[in-house]
This record gives sequence, structure tokens and C-alpha cells, in this order.
Amino acid sequence: MIDQNSPLVLVVDDDRTIRSLLRVAMEEEGYRVADANNGEHGLAEFIRLEPDLVLLDAVMPVLDGFACCRQLRELPLGQDVPILMITVLDDPESVDQAFDCGATDYVTKPLHWAVLAQRVRRLLTSRTAVARLRQLEDLLAQQQHRERWWLSWFDRLATSGDEAAISLCLAEMKAFLEVDGAGRR
Repeated sequence: MIDQNSPLVLVVDDDRTIRSLLRVAMEEEGYRVADANNGEHGLAEFIRLEPDLVLLDAVMPVLDGFACCRQLRELPLGQDVPILMITVLDDPESVDQAFDCGATDYVTKPLHWAVLAQRVRRLLTSRTAVARLRQLEDLLAQQQHRERWWLSWFDRLATSGDEAAISLCLAEMKAFLEVDGAGRR
């Protein structure tokens, strides 16, 4: 049974057999899977489900993978989601087009399942690391803002000459500096 907290992989391919094979392969790796049969349906499912990774065929009716990839990247939630383009196209122009559209990685059919599993795992690991880095950057920015506020407040007190207020300020600042962004000492 797949954990509901497992990453969600959206498979977008017009070939039902490929969708089924990808579903089985991803579920065997422990991922939740949703699918779509063309780029337009893939966009709708992406917006509805907010997947952690997209496996995207390049050649599809209605909206091909290149156009779908470009439109996914234009969405606020689509900017950071890894998109792995999967296609029979292996010419340099198609590879360049995929990356120009915003694909994170590119693999060709027929698929080497072990390679696909590793690529998916690494893309998801990278996504998690980037998200954590952004969280830490936000915490650092908040900490710097608080430090600037305290220093400004302390400067105002120091110029006031009120020694009792300065002593209180120093005690408060010491306590502040001993607490991290999560409120832990």
C-alpha cells in the first residue's frame, strides 16, 4: 500500500500502454500516480493535483509535450516542479527544444526502467533540497530583519541616555540572540 504522503507523479502520455507501464513502475517505487492522456488534460490535472514530478511525453495530440511543458512552467506552481520529458525523439533539435521549454531532464523510449527510477528519485531529492534551502533562506531573512530592528531600537535607546532602558534592552537582546528562528534556545 502506498503512503498518502508519498510524492505524487503525474504521467502525461497519449499511449495507454505507456501510461500503464509508467504507473506500475512508479507505484513499485512507492510513489502515488495520476495520469493524463494529452497535454491539455495534463495541464488540468497539474493544476488540480499539484504533483511533485511530471513525466511528460513529447509527441501527443491536442497539446504536445513541448507546449505543455512551456505552459506548466508559466504556472506559479509549475516553476519548481521537475519535468522529465519521455519521448522517442532523440535528435539534437528535440533535446534542445525540450530543455528550452523548461524540461528538467530528458529520456528516450524505449525506457530503461532502472535508469528512469534513478532519475525520478534524484529529481525528487533535488526538489526537496531546493525547497528546504528556500525555507532556510526565508528563516535567515527573518532573523536578519529582527536583528536590524533590535540594533535600530538599541541605537535609539543608547542615544537617549536612559541607563535603565539600556540595561533592559541588553537583557532582551541577549535572550533574543539565544533563540533560533523556531523559538528554541
